[in-house]
Amino acid sequence: MISIIYTLISEKYLREKDRGSMPPNDLLDELPYALTAYDSAHRLTYANKKAEELLGFTEEEMLGLTNQEISKKFYGLSYDYESILYEISDSEELGKDTVKTLRNRYGDRLTININIRKLKNGWILCQFTPAKEEQELKNLKLQTKTILDSLKAQILMTDEQGRIIVCNDAFAESVEMKSQDIIGWNINDFKNYLLFKKRSFYGEETTPQENAGVYEAHFITSQGNKKEVFVLQDFIRNLEGETIGMIETFFNSARFKKEQQVRQQHEKLVLLGQVATGIVHEIRNPLTAIKGFAEIIRLKGRGQDIKEYADYIDEEADRINKVVTDILNYADPHAPVFQEIRIHQIAEYLRLMTVSDTNFQRVMVRFDCSGDNKTFQADPDQIRQVLLHVMQNSLEAMTQVGNARLDIVTGFNKETEEVFISLTDNGHGMSEEEKMRAGMPFFTTKDKRMGLGLSICYRIIKQHRGRICLESRPGKGTTITLYLPCTS
Repeated sequence: MISIIYTLISEKYLREKDRGSMPPNDLLDELPYALTAYDSAHRLTYANKKAEELLGFTEEEMLGLTNQEISKKFYGLSYDYESILYEISDSEELGKDTVKTLRNRYGDRLTININIRKLKNGWILCQFTPAKEEQELKNLKLQTKTILDSLKAQILMTDEQGRIIVCNDAFAESVEMKSQDIIGWNINDFKNYLLFKKRSFYGEETTPQENAGVYEAHFITSQGNKKEVFVLQDFIRNLEGETIGMIETFFNSARFKKEQQVRQQHEKLVLLGQVATGIVHEIRNPLTAIKGFAEIIRLKGRGQDIKEYADYIDEEADRINKVVTDILNYADPHAPVFQEIRIHQIAEYLRLMTVSDTNFQRVMVRFDCSGDNKTFQADPDQIRQVLLHVMQNSLEAMTQVGNARLDIVTGFNKETEEVFISLTDNGHGMSEEEKMRAGMPFFTTKDKRMGLGLSICYRIIKQHRGRICLESRPGKGTTITLYLPCTS
């Protein structure tokens, strides 16, 4: 930044001097730095307003004098600034920041940051700032870079001339280059180097153009890898509304499209839920009538076959009722009514279920329950609904297993402050694809099922601020673990 300002000052200042005109005071006085200029004899030829304020002298008082002459003229002191000027201007420190302690007109000692630059005609420019302000500026730049580097989004900024002035680590990593090798490039040259091609949302490829907006693009990294991105491009403007640069934010195209597909799927499910709710209510009314007439047929029917038909009608009506109930629960879920539950209460419920349900008579059930004193907030009915569905799935997975076994474990995880309920069966297990799709609405591997049960379980546990972990291997069995935040 300092070198850019010096270049601007020296070129414009010397151009005006060579024409014999007055120096561009308005331009130099607006600089945020104190600036003094000296001729080849080290006599002061210019001082901007910041320099006057810092040193305590006006430009007219110092004009044509060396620093030593200034110090002798005003307070008769041997001023060592001239020796510093000579020392730095002819050394390797030229153009670098140097911290020195100097004295102003009022005798105040100032710790300042000095940068001295020698011009082609032998003149010298000195830019200096209070060291505290310089340090604050450096800290601000460091903090800004730290924030930008912490972002996952890839960010690139250019100045008014199209030179790249900011590049965060995410962008450098994306193009497989180092940040220091990117800064300073002209943006169009850099994009040409990457074979950067914009692609509108209609698919046509175009060359890079610096216009604000959103577009899709692809490029080839320095290592020869192709990347596809979405780019958000906008202008950077100052307080007066003037364009002083441009910022571009790059997003991974594949990730963006995946998130978009998830949003679209969610919108479809919401719409489907609304339609399903209406259908369910319309089905339940005639379903009630069907069950009523089936009961009348069973009571008044004379033949055994008629009664069997009535039983069949009743069973199928119950199955339809379960399907529509699942759809209704999924489309219009009830908010949980929380109360404090102890983990041992859940363990006892599981014990009673396995004892009272005849389906468990052929299954060896083993319990390993701990964390009895831990409590959690939950809706008992909804938690039972989840456990009942998970256990039913385990039973169905073990129908073809000769030595069916179900392990039930409850406990407390100290690291995550969660209680857990784990159910492990030795059934047929699940493939990788089935595990990935488990819990998705309308996905099922079973006949005559809607595939909403596990999806409802996932949603219930999420409403309880918990989580479900599923582990499974084909032919080895499945473990489902429910985690719920502990309150005790």
